[in-house]
Amino acid sequence: MSQHKLFVFIVSLSLMSWPFMATAKSFTHLSDALSFYADLENSDQWKKIPKGPSIRVNDTHPSIPLLRQKLQLLGDLEAVLDAPEHPELFDQVLAQALTNFQSRHGAEADGILGPHTRRLLNTSPAFRIKQLQINASRQQSFGTPAAQHYIRVNIPEFKLRLYDQEQVTLEMKTVVGRKKRQTPVFDTSIRTLVINPSWNVPKSIAFKDILPKWEQDDNFLNSHNLQIRSGWGPNSDVIPAENVVPSSMYQGAEYLRFFEPPSKRNTLGQFKFLSQSRYAIYLHDTPAKHLFNRTRRDYSSGCVRLEKAQDLASALLSLANRPEKTRLKQLAKTDKTRNINFADPVPLYVVYWTAWLDKEGTLHFRDDIYKRDLNDLAKLKSAENQISAIDPNIE
Repeated sequence: MSQHKLFVFIVSLSLMSWPFMATAKSFTHLSDALSFYADLENSDQWKKIPKGPSIRVNDTHPSIPLLRQKLQLLGDLEAVLDAPEHPELFDQVLAQALTNFQSRHGAEADGILGPHTRRLLNTSPAFRIKQLQINASRQQSFGTPAAQHYIRVNIPEFKLRLYDQEQVTLEMKTVVGRKKRQTPVFDTSIRTLVINPSWNVPKSIAFKDILPKWEQDDNFLNSHNLQIRSGWGPNSDVIPAENVVPSSMYQGAEYLRFFEPPSKRNTLGQFKFLSQSRYAIYLHDTPAKHLFNRTRRDYSSGCVRLEKAQDLASALLSLANRPEKTRLKQLAKTDKTRNINFADPVPLYVVYWTAWLDKEGTLHFRDDIYKRDLNDLAKLKSAENQISAIDPNIE
């Protein structure tokens, strides 16, 4: 037997006896996943895949046996006793297993062993344990919503789901706030659907994004369908841009502001979902549909952009038994703004979960895009230590 076949044979034997190996990434509770990673941390099974070139199907490389071992260890590849005939060959079965791993870690599911996927595969069990600890606490605090219907947005996953009696009835991609303009964690209720919204540009966005570009390009406002307005409501006046000095914007009690009228090009798209949270954060449509083709989608100024805003609008109108559901497409074709209030607001929960189990018990991880996990875990440990100091009998 060659050295490579002997290595793979020994690895296979060790994996067959590994705890939880039959369903390594399928768990009932996050506590089970914690136990799995704790055992993994205390074993000698975990080895890093060394740096190297990107590896694709039908490539051969010395790192392939170690990749196969990792995927078997984590449950993305079924452990077999027989050593493969060509242990250094990246075959189709291994590529599919790697795709499974990438999918549940939020990476581009291309079946290629590149730098990002290597980093995820090499993330230590000790790090995953910390991630599982803080997310178990977050999800315990979240509990089970009392409402029959609710919406949950998971920021690091870039996903929104609409639930009916704990069953997902609608799911879509989202775009969330970038690192310097983070989407906060909060809960509120969707009270109003706005069809064909206008946009009163907030002062913060005006100063950070619009004024600098306008000062560099005199045609910027026109090319982005932006007006300058004085006053509020239907009687507000449009002020020609050539009559305004940029530094005078948003100054004083009766300030001049940027305004974008309703249109298919509107920054908020054709649908906006209003709530009464203490944050000026809401869900809305977007004309920038190309962003949903990206794996990582933290590009907004804090609000949550929706891949299928019209589908969510239709679903909420159905839940509210509103007659506008049958005319939604027609209403959206106009440039007229229409507000539809819901008698029974739909709860909205915006959460920050970087580890969770799906309904099949599959374990998912996501990158900590805002670097909150370790800070939140430190706060949790500090609170636990304070409680223990008050009452040492509390475990």
